Amino acid sequence: MREWMTIHHFGMEPCKNEYRLGGHARVPGRRRDAQHERGGAPAAWLRTKQPLLQLELLCGISYLDLARGEADLALRMRPSTQADLTTVAELRHRNHVVVARSLLAKLPRKYGPADVGWVAWAPPYDQLPPNPQLEQMITSFRPTFTSDNPLILRQAAEAGLGAIVVANVRHRFVRPSELVPLEIDLGEYNESSVYLVCAKSALDIPRVRIVAELLADELRKTRV
Repeated sequence: MREWMTIHHFGMEPCKNEYRLGGHARVPGRRRDAQHERGGAPAAWLRTKQPLLQLELLCGISYLDLARGEADLALRMRPSTQADLTTVAELRHRNHVVVARSLLAKLPRKYGPADVGWVAWAPPYDQLPPNPQLEQMITSFRPTFTSDNPLILRQAAEAGLGAIVVANVRHRFVRPSELVPLEIDLGEYNESSVYLVCAKSALDIPRVRIVAELLADELRKTRV
């Protein structure tokens, strides 16, 4: 997973009893999070907290080395096991399957995973969740639609091409959706986590610590 937050410091401006950070920030994002199509909303919120900070949201698939300073912060699907990294915050959430109402109307009364068409990751991301889990649940699993772009996957689901798995969370940045939930048991994938990870040395830098604390606080406020 490629996700990072790199901050280039330009200066700090005193404001009453606090300091406002100035500079350029690359904000962490998971590729799956782009399915919510609301990356601009949290960026705008961060901007209100630090108006001199230029923000850039980047979503990718390969890890950057936080310990070597390739990034300051990252949202990851696994906690850090490296001694020089620390997990700043964790959000444990449930996942659920959603479809367009037009597709729901076509499903049999007693449907199962094999009765539902699925939109899923295309290569080279076809080993990302939930593809492996769906392959275990469904014999000879073949998606009805694939893409390497999370926004296109979401749009395909909204168009009725198939079901999609999304995080079942509620927070102020969630975009209203016409997709409706299905009662499908995902087994071990019913729940998963997201971790805000940072190099321990980077937390000693005020500009990094400020943004880390703001993001961690938002994760704690997220309702699951």
